[in-house]
Amino acid sequence: MQATKSIDRKGSSDTWYSRIPYQNRLVLDATSNWLRPIRWQWFVTLTFHWNVRSETAKRRLRVWVNSIERNLRCRICFVVGVERSASQHGVSVPCHFHLLLTAVRRLPKEFLEDVWLDLNHCSKKRKENGEPEDDSVLIMAYMEYSLGPEYCLKKMNDCQGDWLFRWLEFFLPHQKQSSSPNGRKIRQRQRFFQQCGKMKPCGRSYDKPMESYRA
Repeated sequence: MQATKSIDRKGSSDTWYSRIPYQNRLVLDATSNWLRPIRWQWFVTLTFHWNVRSETAKRRLRVWVNSIERNLRCRICFVVGVERSASQHGVSVPCHFHLLLTAVRRLPKEFLEDVWLDLNHCSKKRKENGEPEDDSVLIMAYMEYSLGPEYCLKKMNDCQGDWLFRWLEFFLPHQKQSSSPNGRKIRQRQRFFQQCGKMKPCGRSYDKPMESYRA
């Protein structure tokens, strides 16, 4: 079993982490420790700069992930923290997602960005016209011994937050499977192992690591 390096959460005083209520932090830490063994590739932030409904935002997220899977022909494993905040002091925080993303093959950063921009035509037009860089999609290399999972799920116990995931059962090491899976689950696992046999597992030769996570 691969040894895991301890995460320095105590050094996170006066930050978004220290502002989380203690009881909520216990749940967050346990969930993050459960997710950390996965070989995540990217930390992604997707932002909607308009008053989008939660159902619309989640549907657009599903379309984005499905498009990536269809083009790369592999399962995309993710965990998503959904954040939306009401107006405070005249300032509202747009609905946005924080994701941890991985697959059995390397996920090209520019491809992920382009697929998202294709779903947001105004953002794509800005990019084509050479206007300032669009900030509706921010992708940074996942840094293994960081508070990435905690930051992603920091609103999981908040009434203004939510979290979603997909294919964790295929990517979590030593995850026990059902002793009596149905036919659909069996076919899913068979297809996943076929994909693994055709592709080289993703490594750790990523781009510039993320130095910090900021609220």
